[in-house]
Amino acid sequence: MDRIKEIDYDLDVAREFIPEHARYHLAKSLSLLPEEIVDFVVKNLIFISPEDYRYIKLDHWIFKNRLGIISLCPELWKEEPLEMAYIIAHEIAHAIKDDTIDMEMEKNLSLEEGEDVEIRADRLAVEWLSQHYEERELRKLCRYWKEGT
Repeated sequence: MDRIKEIDYDLDVAREFIPEHARYHLAKSLSLLPEEIVDFVVKNLIFISPEDYRYIKLDHWIFKNRLGIISLCPELWKEEPLEMAYIIAHEIAHAIKDDTIDMEMEKNLSLEEGEDVEIRADRLAVEWLSQHYEERELRKLCRYWKEGT
């Protein structure tokens, strides 16, 4: 079984939260990340990308023992593969660094502190994906990490 199919299989528990047409793109993007990152993702995170409005009860068995949920906008699946992979890696970086910012924290966070959180995620996403893409192409996607920072 190739790596993309393996990852898709490992993510199968969350099938109802990701549209069928997006599952390949998610698995392909994850396949570009280092193995230990993919292992972390499969064991600890759930992706959702609802095409419609829905209620998801958080005590659903699928969320048990998970660290977090990454919500991906349905428009993401229309982007180029590089941008898809970068956005997914960036969000995973937040999960790995435990950089969750809730609304209460956000009120008390300075602009500089908020940008530092985003720069950390940008750097990790670029580091992970630079094995497959040119760093300068990845850096163009970074909203916060610019030359000299």
